[in-house]
Amino acid sequence: MMYNALPHSPVFYCQEMLNLVHLTADVPWWVAIGGMTIVIRILFTPIVIATQRNTARMTNARPEIQRITDEMNELKASGNFGLQKQQEYIAKQQEIMRKHGAEFSKMLYPFIQMPVFMSFFFATRSLHERFPDVTSGGYAWFMDLSQPDPYYLLPIFSAFSMLITLEIGSMGQPASQMSNKMRWLMRGFMVVIVPMTASFPAATHSYWVSSNLLSLIQTAILKIPPIRKFLNIPKILTEKEIEAMKFVRPKVVKPVTFSKDPTKTTKRRPRS
Repeated sequence: MMYNALPHSPVFYCQEMLNLVHLTADVPWWVAIGGMTIVIRILFTPIVIATQRNTARMTNARPEIQRITDEMNELKASGNFGLQKQQEYIAKQQEIMRKHGAEFSKMLYPFIQMPVFMSFFFATRSLHERFPDVTSGGYAWFMDLSQPDPYYLLPIFSAFSMLITLEIGSMGQPASQMSNKMRWLMRGFMVVIVPMTASFPAATHSYWVSSNLLSLIQTAILKIPPIRKFLNIPKILTEKEIEAMKFVRPKVVKPVTFSKDPTKTTKRRPRS
């Protein structure tokens, strides 16, 4: 598909932006692609921080919400679960979310970046159609950015950097059977994605590698406790802390003793 036939599309403007950097800074195409990608990722850093903050709050609220959900399921199984009870439990879940400062709507923050990243993806795939010098704008073994990497090094490095980012991001997260399955599923996907993307032009992999490297750096930095504290990202509860929450005993209320007259309580004399 010839994207130069769509002069007002986001893809067109992304290509124009890359060409502007290429000509103004007088740098090779692979540097223009990598540099522009890093600038865009840095501009989206506030969204990354806000997402990390909300994710940590959601993670800490999850054990309490799960306990409420289990109670709801028990009541449903017993048949003693009407509309009033359902509203009560929904109110309890909302109260837990407010207590932790978590919001379901903020889980959509990462999708704000998607239109920009998808536009850059399609822009790099068809960049050579509008700018023929892209065929000599690469480096070392991937000199022709319009062609796939002949040695598969770029797709391998792209998948590996994404995998490392996911591994670092999952560090410190409370383990569960579902999270472990998802982790292994993502690991398997990173292996499969190499042959799936091997036919993509080197320009696209230049974009992916730059994006993944900066994402890796951001993820590693946001794991540092003093930085998390400065950015108001809550500490994620450990498995031991979550288990302790499950066995919190309710406060014991001492019964009041009465004299013969039940309206008068017995006063204990202070010990001398």
